[in-house]
Amino acid sequence: MKTAGFKHVLVGLFLIINISAFGNSSIGLNKKITICHLPPGNPENVQTIEISENAWPAHEAHGDSMGTCDTSQDNDNSNNGKKITICHYPPGNPENVQTIEISENAWPAHEAHGDSQGNCEPNNQKDDPSPCEEGAVNGGEIAYYGPYNPDDDNIIYSEKPASSQLEGENIEYIWLQNSNYESNIINNPNWQVVGGSDNLEELVFAGLTETTYYVRCARIIGCSNDFFGKSNIIEVIVNSCLPEYITGGSISFDGLYEPENENIINSTALPQSSVPNAEFEYVWLQSEINAPNVEGNTNWNMVEGSKNLTELPVSGLTQTMYYIRCARIQGCDKYWGETNIVEVKLDDGSDDNCEAEVSAVFGEDNLSVTANSTKDLSNVVLKFCDETTEKIEELTGSSQTFTSEIFIVGIWIKSGCNQSDDGSGFGEYIENLNWDGSSCGDDDGDGDGDG
Repeated sequence: MKTAGFKHVLVGLFLIINISAFGNSSIGLNKKITICHLPPGNPENVQTIEISENAWPAHEAHGDSMGTCDTSQDNDNSNNGKKITICHYPPGNPENVQTIEISENAWPAHEAHGDSQGNCEPNNQKDDPSPCEEGAVNGGEIAYYGPYNPDDDNIIYSEKPASSQLEGENIEYIWLQNSNYESNIINNPNWQVVGGSDNLEELVFAGLTETTYYVRCARIIGCSNDFFGKSNIIEVIVNSCLPEYITGGSISFDGLYEPENENIINSTALPQSSVPNAEFEYVWLQSEINAPNVEGNTNWNMVEGSKNLTELPVSGLTQTMYYIRCARIQGCDKYWGETNIVEVKLDDGSDDNCEAEVSAVFGEDNLSVTANSTKDLSNVVLKFCDETTEKIEELTGSSQTFTSEIFIVGIWIKSGCNQSDDGSGFGEYIENLNWDGSSCGDDDGDGDGDG
């Protein structure tokens, strides 16, 4: 069932017009009427002519009128009123050919749309195109009822299937997509085939990250050339400002707030988006209480001067504060991408001991270590035998085991307010006394590191 919504349909160019809509195509059997004819491309050369009654809609569409032309507007007196007889193919209804007389100076406009001089004969009627030629298939019409839903399947519907004036021919389809609106489709490399769209009259699609245009192409089965039958082009607008298109990343703050030193809330991961080439804008919020940042929560206020900072310097605090970094894709209104909340704790001078007692137990194979603390773990930094390190953050609990594929020779454990000068956010260092330093591998596979 089609969902309600605004119908986004762009007018496309059809390669063939369904001529059956114009009525009986028999020649010479229809009632004649007199009209004032304005030749397309040369409307000043008006002429009084007789046409088949069923050809009138096509003439009316380009401005002709019933009855004879006024003497003031008839240009027959030009060229001394000389008339010529032509076989006329009415624009939009070429099957209803008619023998008519026109003023000689009107001939160029008629010749331009395919008329010929002389009386019409039965063989003047336009031949049907071959099945594989341009004009053999009308591409039909498609429609999309938005808005685009990034969480579900979306459907482009067939309002009119492709058709052919050639009886008994079956039609096959292919769908194309483009990130830009371009009306020239054939041999245009920007129009790409939609995977899995062969012979689908309607298209189910998902996973868009930008506004995309679609067209359905058709040809008669058995033809190996281009799909000449084109539908109208549909625009599917993707709103990349929805929360589904951005993640906020993560931040961290190590240690207690130090009024005399620089305090930085670090960026541990930047925002990400599925939108191609997305660029981000930032703002930071602060609160006196640790509460979720939901719409309408007045506890969170913007940090002055924090726009477009990925990391935040903090100073001038008089109490413990909580911070969050928010991100949005450039051009959007709302900052949907949010990080975790970090606490910047002010040392209130109380007798409360923030120091933690930490210890480490290294595995006999030197490939694992368990970190223990009397307080919750904040982070650990593993030191390996090749002098590289790995920092692991956002830990929970007071004890956790870590493993590696190369020998662990030491560990920094951050818990409570303990710290060291070995690196930003590093805690107390504990050396692995089991490792003798003779090798940085396990060539014989026994785990003792002696090769």
